[in-house]
Amino acid sequence: AAIYSELKFPIYFINGNHDDRPGLVEALKMAPKKDLAAAKELLSYTFEIQGIKFLTIDMVGPKEIDPHGLCSPQQLEILRDELRDSKPTVIFGHFPFFNFDCIWLDRDMLVLNSELVESAISTPDGKVLAYFFGHIHRPFHAISNGVMYSAAASACFQIQSYPPQTGPVLEGTHQASFNLVTVSSESVLVKEIGFPTASA
Repeated sequence: AAIYSELKFPIYFINGNHDDRPGLVEALKMAPKKDLAAAKELLSYTFEIQGIKFLTIDMVGPKEIDPHGLCSPQQLEILRDELRDSKPTVIFGHFPFFNFDCIWLDRDMLVLNSELVESAISTPDGKVLAYFFGHIHRPFHAISNGVMYSAAASACFQIQSYPPQTGPVLEGTHQASFNLVTVSSESVLVKEIGFPTASA
């Protein structure tokens, strides 16, 4: 956690299915935010920058459903409440909730109640600009119902996602990278920035 203190800009974190939520909350300091639940029970919060709302949703479910996610009734209520105002909104969550046209991803990696989440996010006024997620260990971008969906490359390894694959296969060719994202009320721009690794 100490390495993050060297970064000179606001930092926010969201938990994934391999994280210990209470430990993450205790160890990693975040910039100012409004907690929407008790953070050690549900890491859901919001913050605002230049009139744009940023919202995290915690869909980590019980261990027995892993690697699926689950949007609990409490989290779903928070999501709907936060989307009642007219502010343009960017949402962050670990799990995807739409099909990838890949057998194993669609079978094993989605939020179990995906339809409810997608319905809540697909607002008729188009206020949700983008949903950023992880979990699938590869870069991904799509637009559905007016919402941009985007995932960065994994920090450790990438997994292939060809349509006929029935199980995960490691991909060794993708360069390590991160995404640089620029958001305005009218657009979302995602740039993938590659960097060399120790083995390169």
